[in-house]
Amino acid sequence: MSDGHKMANSYEVWLKDAEAESKRAESHGMLVERVMIEPYEFEVWCAANGMDKDGYARELFAAENAAYDSRSRA
Repeated sequence: MSDGHKMANSYEVWLKDAEAESKRAESHGMLVERVMIEPYEFEVWCAANGMDKDGYARELFAAENAAYDSRSRA
């Protein structure tokens, strides 16, 4: 990741932060959907879309996959 230096040092720290952020968003009325990011798929997606592998791209990739998942369930 091009912003790896900004990421949590461990899964446990990341999970704690992610859960806190999810609760904060939900408390503000936002819908939170967890999306698994497979590294290879993300890398291919970034290359196809001319994106750096960073937080912004992860957000877009997750949003795109969440939207796809919700359409496929309808």
